[in-house]
Amino acid sequence: MAAKPTKKRYQRKRPAHIIALLPYPDFPLSPHAASGRWYKKIRGHRHYFGPLDDWQTSLNRYQDQKDDLYAGRKPRLTPDECVTVRELCNLFLEAKRQRVDTEDLKARTWQDYRQTCKSLIKAFGGERVIDDLRPDDFTAISLRLNKDYSAVVGRNLIQRIRTVFKWAADTDLITHPMKFGPDFQRPSKKRERRERREAGQRMFTVTEAYSLINRADKVLRPMILLGINGGMGNTDVAELPLDAVDLHEGWIDYPRPKTEVPRRFPLWPETVQA
Repeated sequence: MAAKPTKKRYQRKRPAHIIALLPYPDFPLSPHAASGRWYKKIRGHRHYFGPLDDWQTSLNRYQDQKDDLYAGRKPRLTPDECVTVRELCNLFLEAKRQRVDTEDLKARTWQDYRQTCKSLIKAFGGERVIDDLRPDDFTAISLRLNKDYSAVVGRNLIQRIRTVFKWAADTDLITHPMKFGPDFQRPSKKRERRERREAGQRMFTVTEAYSLINRADKVLRPMILLGINGGMGNTDVAELPLDAVDLHEGWIDYPRPKTEVPRRFPLWPETVQA
């Protein structure tokens, strides 16, 4: 019995005007006239690999990335691709978003990182190449932060900027650690102490605390008491599960949400009642 002939895979023939633009007949990429780039449609999506006037570099990039693209993975950028500030921010935020999804990072922290990235794009420009940044660029940012923000806010912003570029070095987006220069420094402790002294003590007296408690409604009253009784903050109270509260024995056993450090403290009778 004769073997059944195998069915040939259908391949759409390229138009003549497209073939005329190819450097050789079996060139795997196609020209995209509107953007002036070479592209390949993989898994239903177009992927671009470089300008039409540099087909060799585009082909090399395609060959480097095709295995990841056909497998459904996002190819890793390499240092020679001249990563821009905007690309760095997008990749950094995407990586941190994955940590939020796995509950290893708080959404509030991610929002802080997002605001920091917006500040970087505003200061340097989104299309600025990372390798082109110099210490004097960071000095200018440091001076502006120290002028526009308090010492505590400026310190946190500078630390987050350092975190973004350390992540870039750790993931090989840049070939060497970023040089920030000697003047890209956090505000001094002296300035923090001076600002704290000038702002005065931010404390409630006993009379003021009782005034707040007595005027609070049935929802706000236990929140205030939890803050005074156990030092719980806004996020602590908002995320407090009922199974962490033992009203019969008068205890709360609830780790700190940000760090998961264990925390257990007794409740006052008025807190239990509230």
